[in-house]
Amino acid sequence: MVANILYLIFINVSLLLPGYVIVKKTKYLSKNPGIEISFAYLVTIVFFAFLATVTYAVNIRAGISRVICWLVLLACAYIFMRQHYYKDLWKLRFPLICLVLMTLVSSAFVGLTFNSKYTFVPDPVAQSNRNYHVLSVKVLNISQTQANDNYIPYRQAQFFINHSNPAKDSFIQEWGVNFFQRTPLMGAVTANYFNLFHEKVPIDYTWSKTSNDVDHTYVQFQLISNVLNALFIIPAYFLLIKLFNKKTALITCLFLVVSQFFLYNATFSWPKSLVAFFVLLSWLLLLEKKMNYTVLAGIASGVAYLTHDLAILYIGASVLLLLFNKRFREGAL
Repeated sequence: MVANILYLIFINVSLLLPGYVIVKKTKYLSKNPGIEISFAYLVTIVFFAFLATVTYAVNIRAGISRVICWLVLLACAYIFMRQHYYKDLWKLRFPLICLVLMTLVSSAFVGLTFNSKYTFVPDPVAQSNRNYHVLSVKVLNISQTQANDNYIPYRQAQFFINHSNPAKDSFIQEWGVNFFQRTPLMGAVTANYFNLFHEKVPIDYTWSKTSNDVDHTYVQFQLISNVLNALFIIPAYFLLIKLFNKKTALITCLFLVVSQFFLYNATFSWPKSLVAFFVLLSWLLLLEKKMNYTVLAGIASGVAYLTHDLAILYIGASVLLLLFNKRFREGAL
């Protein structure tokens, strides 16, 4: 329990720190603290995903990328304290508190005892040679679905860490899903955290009888996904202030913290709420009505697509709105 709480704290801090220091140093977004802190998370996520992807694709030694990541984290922590950036964060404490509360609620919910019989299993048909008493299957039964989407980002991380070959090794063959059918961002970020602590991730499914890690790394993944799927609360808060007022933003975010809908989407660890973070950030940027912010919104939209292809609907709607308002032409003039 204590180890999980400490790990959750580390995820919350490490997802913000590197990007926040980088964005603060550039001073590019300093006039808009809400965008600044939101974009900081994007920078960190992209860095972590890029590091894991390069390590996997180019077959770099895991120890090298681990050292690079730790050096960046420690250097940014030093700069953060030396430059007193925590004073700026204190002014933005409300959405950060909401983020922490959401991750605590979802993590505590998953940790509750589930005594009912497991009626949903990750195989098309239950098999006698499987160990279904694992956390990933518990999540299926809490969520009351056989759709194994909650396991996909973790499975991607398994491929990244073990350098599995997508062309030869089974991804989730039982359901006809291959590695390239799903966008990899959450899996890549998870893989970077696994590598950061030198975790031994199993090659097989966690419910396989041959798996040497029943729940250890999956618990870590669940905590990582809980934080990632709660990040949308940050740009949502500032977007609500922009569209309405601060009081509306405060009340709405308090309701979101205990929302059953978002609790479900955090518990069932697929990346759809993480998509909302990037989409809301892109809208927050577009409201600035400046070409440079529009470019940043495009970057956020691109990362949203790498998170889940559902983002294409929101990206398409945003592009149509820009064309309707002639924003591209106006920004170029």
